[in-house]
This record gives sequence, C-alpha cells and structure tokens, in this order.
Amino acid sequence: MGRAEGFALYFRGEMEYALDRRDNVFFVACQRFFGMKKLGNLSASQEKLLLQRTGYWVGEALLAGDALDEAAARRAVNFWYEVSGLAKPEVVIADSPMGCQRAVRAARGRPGKDVTSAGLSPAVKTLSSVEQIIRQKMGALVWSDADGAVTSRVEADLRYRVEFEICSRVGVPVKLQAWSRVCRQIKAQAGPDFEDFSSWGLAWLADWYCYHDFWRMAGIVRNRALEMLLEQVKAGVFMSVLLDGLAVLSRRPAAVRRNGPGELHSHAGPAILWRDGCRFYFLNGIPIDEKIITTSGRELDSCLLLETKNEEQRREIVRKIGIERVCRELKAKTIDSWNGYELLELPLPGMAIRAKYLKMRNPSLGVYHLEGVPPDIKTCRDALSWRIGGREWNPAILT
Repeated sequence: MGRAEGFALYFRGEMEYALDRRDNVFFVACQRFFGMKKLGNLSASQEKLLLQRTGYWVGEALLAGDALDEAAARRAVNFWYEVSGLAKPEVVIADSPMGCQRAVRAARGRPGKDVTSAGLSPAVKTLSSVEQIIRQKMGALVWSDADGAVTSRVEADLRYRVEFEICSRVGVPVKLQAWSRVCRQIKAQAGPDFEDFSSWGLAWLADWYCYHDFWRMAGIVRNRALEMLLEQVKAGVFMSVLLDGLAVLSRRPAAVRRNGPGELHSHAGPAILWRDGCRFYFLNGIPIDEKIITTSGRELDSCLLLETKNEEQRREIVRKIGIERVCRELKAKTIDSWNGYELLELPLPGMAIRAKYLKMRNPSLGVYHLEGVPPDIKTCRDALSWRIGGREWNPAILT
C-alpha cells in the first residue's frame, strides 16, 4: 500500500467516523426528546448471539489453525502505520511468538538497520513507543466512538454484565491463559534480549474485538472503521512486535490443547505448539517442565517435589504421582491432623532439621497438594495461621 492510498483510507475512515458520531449524537438527542430508554436487557436472540460470538472469537484466536493471510496482514500493518503518521515498516512474518523475538534480534544485527520502539520523531517525542502512537490514533478513529455508542444506548448494568461474560469466556482463556503465560515462557527463554509484544493481535485483543463485534451485530454500534478493523483481524495475526521501521507478525498456534475450563493442558505432549517447533507444556494452566509431561506418573520420582519451589507446580506433580505414593515414598510422618488437614514431617537427606509440610485438599479442584511450613510449627492450626500472616486461623471470619 502506498502512502497516498494509506492516507486516502485514513481520511475515508475519518469521514465515516464523523458520520457515525453524527448518528450517535442524533440518537442521544432522540433519547432526550422522545424519552427513549437505553437497552436494559438482552433479548433471547441477543443472548444466543452473545454465546455465539464468544465461541467464535475463542476459536478464531486459538482453534482456527495457523493459516495466515499474509497479504491482508501486510495491508493491515501498513494501514495502522499510515494512519498513525509513521513510515511504512518492513513487515516480517514469523512462524511463532519466539520467531518474532529471533526476527527482531536478526534485524538489529544487520548493518545499517536501526529498529527502535521509541524516539521516533520530534512530533511524537511525548509518546514512548510505536505501540502507544498506533493505539492513540486507532483509538480516536475507532474505539472512542464505538464505546461512546454503547454507553449512550445501553444501561450500565447490562454493559458490565456483557463485559464480564466476554472477559470470562474469551479474555480468560485467550489473554490470561495463552497470551500471558506464553509471554512469560518466551521472556524467560529470550533473557535480556526480550522485546515486548504489542497488543495488536488476537492473543491480546480477542476479548475487545468480541465485545465490539457483539454490539455491532446486535445493532448498537455503527462504525465503518470498526468493521474495517474486524476484517483486518481475520488475517490471523496472533501476536506482534511493532517497532520503528519493523513490524514482526506471528502466526497463530498450529495446535492448542485445553481442559474443560479452557486452561492450557495436555498429559501427552505440548499444550500449545507452533509450526516452527516452538512449544510449551502445561498441566491445568500451570507451566510444567517437558520431562514431567513425558514421564508417566508411575515413573516420576517423588523427590522431584522437594526440588520444586513453585506451589502450583508442586500441586500438579502431586496430582500426577498421587498423594498416597508421595507420602509413602518420602516417608512422611503425620504429627497432627485437624479438620481434613495434616501436618507432615519429612526426613530429608542431608538436613539436620526435619522439613514440615501442610497436606491439604483444594476444594475447588478436588486435589491434594503440599505446602512447606517453618520447622517450628507443631499443629495444623499453627500452620494455617502462619499461611495468613500469623493471624489466628478462624474460618468463620475468613469466609
């Protein structure tokens, strides 16, 4: 896309934005003059639409395979940069989010290539990154008006209810599970060379796209620029790194395995996998070492628990091995029991002081896990009080 074409699209969007704002102003005026009420409840068909759109956007982000319409993705990126007053970048397609990191490192290593996320031009020195520049411009073109239309036409309680349902159905499995946890794994592997991912992509914005897509299809929002943006999203960009002079776009994962609640989960292999071999292992949403996944529970050594510092990972190891076998193989001695809790003492090799663990059952998950407590703890109630900062354990007060 050339600069002239980009600006033509921009000004067309600005004109359509103005028309949409005029429609919203007219609607508000009608509300006041005729006493029209805001939408307070969803109809049966709108409830069905909400369920359908949340399923669609989870599928679009995680379950649609790794196909990427490269031409559409490049047009979308060029449009974002042109609208934001930035020079058209070099666009690189990566096969995974880790591939994005490698592409940025490779570009920075090329002679004469200076790709940065800040310090773009005197006109934008007050903004810290390409990400913020694009967000500001696209926000003015799309978000402000779309949100304003929903606010003016829908009661607050209903807006919050729809937001909550979309957050729980789309935001949690896509943004909190896939995006957040994958980012942590990649950051740990990339080390000091890690480049922050942009929010532009399905992994971060799927819930936002779903929210506005729902209100658009429900007849509440009329915004042509939003419709253009939603069409661009269908190109299949999962994550991205947007820099001055360089935009790196990642494909969606080739395979995603989840449990019933939608958490990343697989006993048999990677829970999320890209075509270039980038993969991550999870049990019930918890990142786990590949060896633990690929080794059967019967063959796992219970002593692995003693080497694992993360409480959630210990819980998954206990779940896989089995609590009875863990206690038997570690020669755990029960020194106190109370209300379903057990205080265990473990004789650990090479330690003069015997380690103590509180054995407890997670009522929401139905599994047991062990949590280390100070060696001077003598009762289950003391251990529970220590867990809440030394206060006296009183379930009636805590609940």
